Amino acid sequence: MLPVRYSVPGLGPIRFLHPDEARGMSFDIVTEAAGARSAFETGLRLVRPGGEMLLTGLAPESEIPVMQVVRREISPYGSLIYHATQDFT
Repeated sequence: MLPVRYSVPGLGPIRFLHPDEARGMSFDIVTEAAGARSAFETGLRLVRPGGEMLLTGLAPESEIPVMQVVRREISPYGSLIYHATQDFT
């Protein structure tokens, strides 16, 4: 596990992990920024029930297990950090 490099008031320490380091763990907040289908699906498995997932990567497609998201009460959020109209045409 990488050392704590950041701390957010009210959230505490922020750690960056490779998915292999997170086996058996779950997290309140998971950020997916790679834009790869496997990254989205792995991130979804790592969010604890009632947790949140921030999606900034632009995966062309992925399967969303709606029943899993609803039953585990996961809140997904999307955020686009730039303006690129070609991504939406």
